[in-house]
Amino acid sequence: MFKLFKWLIAILLSGGLIFGGWMAWFASQPVELSQSPLDITIQPGMNMRQISRQLADAGMAWQPWQFTLLARGLGRAEEIKAGSYEITAGVTPLQLLE
Repeated sequence: MFKLFKWLIAILLSGGLIFGGWMAWFASQPVELSQSPLDITIQPGMNMRQISRQLADAGMAWQPWQFTLLARGLGRAEEIKAGSYEITAGVTPLQLLE
């Protein structure tokens, strides 16, 4: 029984490390844009899922859930401000959140 518990803990820790590594990699990689600059307008009241979907639809090469997960994981999902933004080539997801 104890051996099974140790394996379970090891698997959970490994999964957490892999997930954390992927999150760090995603956050630091420049996002591929369909055009540069990319003009985006965030409307008041939009949630993180809507913002992520709008960015993907506008030409950011990512799956919307990835950016949503990053924003929520860093505690920044509620900090996004409404307004117009110009996104240029070379920007990373972490820079977008800042």
